[in-house]
Amino acid sequence: MQPTLKYFIRQISACAALCVALTTPALAAGYAYITNQASNNVSVIDISKQQVIATIPVGKAPVGVAVSAKLAKVYISNVEGQSISIIDANKFEHLEDFPIKGSPVGLAIAPNSNVLYVADWYEDRILEINLSDMQQQREIHIGKAPAGIIVSPDGKKLYVANRDSNDIAIIDTEKLVVLSRINVGEHPYGLTLSPDGQKLYVVNVYSNTVSLVDTETGQIDTVRVGEHPYCVAVNPNGQYIYVTNTQGDTVSVVDIALKKTIASIHVGGFPEGIAFQAATQQIFVANWFDNTVSVIDASTNKVTASILTGNQSRAFGQFILEPVH
Repeated sequence: MQPTLKYFIRQISACAALCVALTTPALAAGYAYITNQASNNVSVIDISKQQVIATIPVGKAPVGVAVSAKLAKVYISNVEGQSISIIDANKFEHLEDFPIKGSPVGLAIAPNSNVLYVADWYEDRILEINLSDMQQQREIHIGKAPAGIIVSPDGKKLYVANRDSNDIAIIDTEKLVVLSRINVGEHPYGLTLSPDGQKLYVVNVYSNTVSLVDTETGQIDTVRVGEHPYCVAVNPNGQYIYVTNTQGDTVSVVDIALKKTIASIHVGGFPEGIAFQAATQQIFVANWFDNTVSVIDASTNKVTASILTGNQSRAFGQFILEPVH
């Protein structure tokens, strides 16, 4: 029996799919952009390969990270260089530096990738920058030493951790005014939101706690974690948060429903930045003392790899660029 036209079409389609799979880079898991404060560069980790594939020079003392899959760009805050470095995420190249008259630390991008928010650590303000032309639009003076910042999923609110004011400022992004303030623990620094935006998780460095804040009611629950906690990440279903403890060299796993720490994972020295990678169900932790990134399997809470990076890795913010499907 002669092969039919339909048969040949199926064979050609299968061959084409195989060719694409063999020739396309492994983009499925994305990339981690790790700021290295002492070496003034960014290590790019291919998550599929679990290795550094590029080292990109940026400004002086890079700390914060924000990524945009839509723009295919990565933004880096250089606290001593008083600038924002822009990285081409397709070519892994440093494009330019945008000067900031201050000391930028925390970064956050609006969900539509139109606006970049910058926390100016020394000048106690938040800057709003238009990403289409990198021009500053507005600014607002906030609490003392603003650090971690994050935008709500609908883009209407910006949450700011004011370290030396011991509070969280909630900003209306349309008017750029403070709607309210929430008192938390001592020295709030890193923060993140649940995927639905209904819970805000705030790390209190000196209190050794995490504040679980209901963003609708303002109700706060407090959970003890490890010594000198710094940053926090949440898993995609919002069931767990993961907190780096810089003076314990650990990551605390907090069960949100139980409102308690259920596990402690030993990682590298002085862990700071942390992010949960959805495609592989892994947690990436930047270790400042060890110049490494620890990789944790979220299903077992075990460290599966240690990746050598640059000098004094920090990766403060949302440093994983997820693939666009």
